[in-house]
Amino acid sequence: MKCLVAGSNKLWLWGSPDELLKHKHSQLTHINPSNKASIFSRCEIAHPDHQSEVLHEIPCNENSSMEQDESTESVIASEVYNSVSALAKSIYERMFLWMVVRINQMLDTKQARQFFIGVLDIAGFEIFDFNSMEQLCINFTNEKLQQFFNHHMFVLEQEEYKKEGIVWEFIDFGMDLAACIELIEKPMGIFSILEEECMFPKATDTSFKNKLYDQHLGKCNAFQKPRPGKGKAEAHFSLVHYAGTVDYNISGWLDKNKDPLNESVVKNLTEEMTAQDENIAKLTKEKKALQEAHQQTLDDLQAEEDKVNTLTKAKTKLEQQVDDLEGSLEQEKKLRMDLERAKRKLEGDLKLAQESIMDLENDKQQSDEKLKKKDFEISQLLSKIEDEQSLGAQHQKKIKELQDAQLHLDDALRGQEDMKEQVAMVERRNTLMLAEIEELRAALEQTERGRKVAEQELIDASERVGLLHSQNTSLLNTKKKLEADCLFLFQIQSEVEDTVQEARNAEEKAKKAITDAAMMAEELKKEQDTSAHLERMKKNLEVTVKDLQHRLDEAENLAMKGGKKQLQKLESRGKESAE
Repeated sequence: MKCLVAGSNKLWLWGSPDELLKHKHSQLTHINPSNKASIFSRCEIAHPDHQSEVLHEIPCNENSSMEQDESTESVIASEVYNSVSALAKSIYERMFLWMVVRINQMLDTKQARQFFIGVLDIAGFEIFDFNSMEQLCINFTNEKLQQFFNHHMFVLEQEEYKKEGIVWEFIDFGMDLAACIELIEKPMGIFSILEEECMFPKATDTSFKNKLYDQHLGKCNAFQKPRPGKGKAEAHFSLVHYAGTVDYNISGWLDKNKDPLNESVVKNLTEEMTAQDENIAKLTKEKKALQEAHQQTLDDLQAEEDKVNTLTKAKTKLEQQVDDLEGSLEQEKKLRMDLERAKRKLEGDLKLAQESIMDLENDKQQSDEKLKKKDFEISQLLSKIEDEQSLGAQHQKKIKELQDAQLHLDDALRGQEDMKEQVAMVERRNTLMLAEIEELRAALEQTERGRKVAEQELIDASERVGLLHSQNTSLLNTKKKLEADCLFLFQIQSEVEDTVQEARNAEEKAKKAITDAAMMAEELKKEQDTSAHLERMKKNLEVTVKDLQHRLDEAENLAMKGGKKQLQKLESRGKESAE
């Protein structure tokens, strides 16, 4: 970057060769005041430590030494222009090469290279009415880039197709540009002949043109004679590029290729860069001293911030202790409310239990009456069954007698028919009696099942009555305990109110201590500029914090003693009530 600034500085400082020569010759004749002011102002801005007259004459003169004598000779405008341009190009060349090396060092991974970044600038190709050496260099660079692009995007890609077995007709893209590239860069090419001509002091543009024609005209299709139209600039040869045919003018190519540097200008540039390096070193030392002072200031500021943070933590601790005391009071209030709700709930449960006991007693009486009715019905059914069984036995006996008589009365046909009718009637009556017996048996079984269910219900009711009696007894005992607890809670209430009042007093003291700490913190911030005063404030704050801590501990102990006793009593009472 230093090279870039220096090169642009030189071009801006000296301006055009015409301005330089006008200023040089104006020392003997009349000088234009506006030009002189413009030139001198740029010299003073760029080099405030040097005389403007001396700086401005450097590119207009050329120093030569003969043995021990040095002489200064004036130069013409074209030589001044070439000197300034050569210096700028030399600076930019070194800057560009340095940049390339730095970029390659940063991108170097020390690993196998399998990829690259390709940048193709197709729009950079130049074809003007007047094309000189600069256009040839630009077009040659684009020609090389295009060839590189074609080779990697088409040739190598087609080889990959071949390796993968894809049917593909090979097309040669890269060789279309080879003729023009070799014409420019190969041995005995345009650049090679230009370098050779620059070595001869008597070489001219005409000799350079003749050598190009002798070497390439008619031998290379890319090299042709120019055919400029009317009104266009003179051209000496034409090159067939991939983007089109370009006519080039070789005027001044030998001087452009030489780029001779003015020793006076180089010496001045070297001295200037040395002075800048010294200034940079001086500024670096000053920067380091300022950084150290800044770091010391930051350390002092951090120490003071640590002190403020310590006071802030003490304040936060006091606020937390006050919040804890308030929380314990709220917890006691909630516990008292919970006990009241539990008492009301137990009273409601007791009423419900008494009502359920009365309902169960009524159910028991109704069940006893039903059992008595069932027993009476069962006794009646049993008597009926016994009567029917005796009647059935008699009928069986009669049937047997009739059957015996039937054996003896086989001879009496008439009597037999009568007897058959009687037997049929008896059988029908017997069938009816058997059906009645079966019905009575089913009714007896159903009655027996009902009696068993009633007995089971009676047993369950008795058990429920016993359980309810025990629950009633337990509830009565609990009620008595709760009544005693209520009396005790009324006694505790007065003690809790006293404890709350003490906690409020402690809270007011803590708030007052917090206010004092905040005021002291503000005073500490205002007095940070004087270290001695900060030290005294530190001691005062430490004493104050200890006093506040002592006062807070006393308030905390008073509140905690009363609160803990009440909480322990309430917890023990709650456990007894739960048991």
